[in-house]
Amino acid sequence: MTYPDLFSPDNIQHIREMRKKFFKTGSTAGITGVRPEILNFWDAYYKITKNPDKTEKQKVSKEDFSRAVESSKVLLSIAVPYMVLLHSFLQQEEGFFISLMDPNGVIIKLVGNPRILEEAKLSGFFESSFRGEGSYPGLFNISWKLDKPFQIISSENPSSLDDNLAGAAAPIHDIHTKKLLGVIGISGYWWNSHSHTLGLVILAAEAISQQLALRQNNAEIASINSSLDMALEAIDSGIVYFNEKGMIKAVNRNAIEMLDSKTTGMTEFKNQSFFSHFQDDSINSIEHIRSIIESNGSYTTNAIPIGKHDSLHCIIRNVANQKNEYIAQIQKSSVFSKSIAKEAFINPLFTFDDIIGNAPILHKAKCMAQIAARHSPTILITGESGTGKEMFAQAIHNSSSRSGGPFIAINCGAIPKSLLESELFGYEAGAFTGAKRGGHPGKFELANNGTIFLDEIGDMPYETQISLLRVLEIKQFTRIGGTKPITVDVTIIAATNQELTTKIAEKSFREDLYYRLNVFNIQLPSLRERINDISLLCEYFTEKYSRIFKKNIRKISEEAIRNLENYNWPGNVRELENAIERATILCTTDRIEITDLPESILGSVLATESLPH
Repeated sequence: MTYPDLFSPDNIQHIREMRKKFFKTGSTAGITGVRPEILNFWDAYYKITKNPDKTEKQKVSKEDFSRAVESSKVLLSIAVPYMVLLHSFLQQEEGFFISLMDPNGVIIKLVGNPRILEEAKLSGFFESSFRGEGSYPGLFNISWKLDKPFQIISSENPSSLDDNLAGAAAPIHDIHTKKLLGVIGISGYWWNSHSHTLGLVILAAEAISQQLALRQNNAEIASINSSLDMALEAIDSGIVYFNEKGMIKAVNRNAIEMLDSKTTGMTEFKNQSFFSHFQDDSINSIEHIRSIIESNGSYTTNAIPIGKHDSLHCIIRNVANQKNEYIAQIQKSSVFSKSIAKEAFINPLFTFDDIIGNAPILHKAKCMAQIAARHSPTILITGESGTGKEMFAQAIHNSSSRSGGPFIAINCGAIPKSLLESELFGYEAGAFTGAKRGGHPGKFELANNGTIFLDEIGDMPYETQISLLRVLEIKQFTRIGGTKPITVDVTIIAATNQELTTKIAEKSFREDLYYRLNVFNIQLPSLRERINDISLLCEYFTEKYSRIFKKNIRKISEEAIRNLENYNWPGNVRELENAIERATILCTTDRIEITDLPESILGSVLATESLPH
């Protein structure tokens, strides 16, 4: 069926009469010239209200609106610039405004002049209006419901309050999954509107969809970048975009301040040579930089700008696939060392509340650790493997005055002897074959104003122990290949499952280092020494892994608990947690049975019980 010009005054008047007739009777008999989509939505709304002019249009609460805006941050960041551009384009005709709706039907953004937005508000349309399921079937509800572009003119709206308006809306989709991400619309006085408005809003929706896809692709690329990329988002970082000749094409304010404090404008910086700002030979040849990037993916160095004393840490990469264009990310070397400590290491998660158990011997260890946290002495945590030494170390850090600083952990037994000293104390450029250009900060340097946790201290090489002793005595060390002492303020927590006095007798651990480390000793009990805590720990681990594996396990059978309590637990709490994790996976009911436990535990218990008493 063909329809007359939807924008003609005669058609609008005819539709107005048809609407009045329909909402008076609810019958489609005698209704002519109304588009089927409009009539269907009138009919649906009639079942909700017989008088759309006097029915208040829906809105969401402030809390729900805030949540809708928060969940649509990416959509807003891309769509709002297009909305502003559209409004600017349409400003030659007064009375237009641009609207954005989230996928759940909440109006999350309006762009327009105050007068038209106020008029829209009086008709019940504003930010936080709801046009989703069961709501007023105006422009946005129809486009959302049909999931296609749509245009509505004046009296086609169910309520006469909207008769001055016409609008066009189009859904925004994920171009890969076709999932609805939102709806964008252009609304305005009907006498200023045109059928071409629909085409304009379709183009805007498609452009936003394309930009969202591009943003998603960029996010996927960014997710594989190293932690250094994240550190460079810090406030002290700068960005310089230059070509194969070194000519600067774009630069941000932070980079200008770091490179040349005399230059105040970005315009002055453009078309200058990036290399001309450095006095260091390591950053004056594009040929050398290009060769390193081709082999390593990036070029990293420390360089001092002309007229400055402090060095800058520089990372240079190609721009996307453009081999002849480069991005330099620069940061003060001192700030870089601090930010890499924050970015490269996971924040300590455990507190004293996470240490489960009621045994007096465990309570004593926790009390000692809490005292240590208040005073930050050098701490030596001793105990068998699996008793929770790093958990205690993290809890001490998080309860101390250094909780805002970094927590750096290193396993002294897991790093090759030849590399441990450079890992702990760092190295300067050229200190040894394979050393990074510009050097590398060590764990002590990164832990400044925080805590360093030296696990398996008993496995530290004898010659490295001498350097550690110096740090304990005077809080200073020197990078490998360096000459300048570095002073640090750091709490040292060491841990071991070995008898250090035995290692002293064997001449594999320094006695003077032992006394320096053993200022405040915390002895952690084995699980055998707190058998009564096993049921409590089992309950905690069962709840934890039931949640992870989405199971509804409510308890552990008494028989299973008895077997667990009779086991020797050479691996302590860590072994118990592994056993409960395995049992949770195997369990097919709401209760862990003895048959769900590892055979190694059951066999050991049976063998023990079979021994003559």
